[in-house]
Amino acid sequence: MGSDSIYDVQYNAKGKMGVGIELGRFYAIDRSRLISYIDFSIGLKMLRGVESFEATLDDPDRLNPYILRGEGTFSQSYATASFNATNAKMISREVAMHNTLGFNADYRFADVYEYNMNIFPMDLKTPGSFIFQAHYKLGFGFSLTNNLMLVPSVETPLITLSPYDDLKSTLEIFNSRYRPLIFRLTILVLDNKPDRTCPKTKKRRKSSERLFGSTGGKPW
Repeated sequence: MGSDSIYDVQYNAKGKMGVGIELGRFYAIDRSRLISYIDFSIGLKMLRGVESFEATLDDPDRLNPYILRGEGTFSQSYATASFNATNAKMISREVAMHNTLGFNADYRFADVYEYNMNIFPMDLKTPGSFIFQAHYKLGFGFSLTNNLMLVPSVETPLITLSPYDDLKSTLEIFNSRYRPLIFRLTILVLDNKPDRTCPKTKKRRKSSERLFGSTGGKPW
């Protein structure tokens, strides 16, 4: 393969299933119509993906095209911390829609990269070890008991603040860009402490009641 060879290259990127776990606290906001609760969490998560390529030699004199193919995979493990603000809107007595805006800060502490280039020269790119993003999350909360709610949700970045790349929401890995989609199963639990007392004001439902219905518990 000469140095003046020209190839037409096509890349195909796909995400792969990863795992993660987080632990945190949430606090109901009683006096806001916009924010129902805020939460803080820390945990671990894994991002995984695969990239394949097909490089075709640009040579019109060839009867049969000369093609190189290869594939690479990556696995990245992060320690993660996040802050979220959620608006919960009751759809029925036991189901609420949760719209969330938040920030996540991730530090990569381990990674594995494998790539079969098949003699095709290329530069492989990876993001920095620290990632700071704003994200959006959509979920639906299902009341299991008076103080227990299950919230399946999906989360995706809106912008990436660090490493800075024109605020793109995707991450550049190898020769492609990947959009993390995080599917979560969150359990919200209210404790059994008595309600706190509040000054007498215009009556409106508390955030905990909008989330769980009428209950005597407080969020933890």
